[in-house]
Amino acid sequence: MLDPKEVRKRLQEAIQQRQIGRQAELMEESKKVFQWILELLDNDTKTGYFGSITVWQYDNTNSIDAGGGDKYEQCIFARDEIFPIICEVINNEEGYHAEYNPNAVIYDEDAWSISVTAE
Repeated sequence: MLDPKEVRKRLQEAIQQRQIGRQAELMEESKKVFQWILELLDNDTKTGYFGSITVWQYDNTNSIDAGGGDKYEQCIFARDEIFPIICEVINNEEGYHAEYNPNAVIYDEDAWSISVTAE
């Protein structure tokens, strides 16, 4: 016969482990998005543009877009989960600043955006 306390304990431990795993996955994906943003910044620098860069995700889409048709299409996380963590990853890097806006309008469409500046 199963002990109700043991079953509950195993359930709580499994939930906690899943949450830890999810946070690790979010952090890893955020680092990949940051690498993509760094590539965009580096390409802009090579063309003589030294300003900030903005990336965005429209409502009901999975890709993160940037100007010039560049897209990051591998992201599987909802933007309300990953955008704050992407900003955290970027802001933890010396010389970079990022902010996200959950109420952006890009090309007349609702979106979330992240603006990144290399200082």
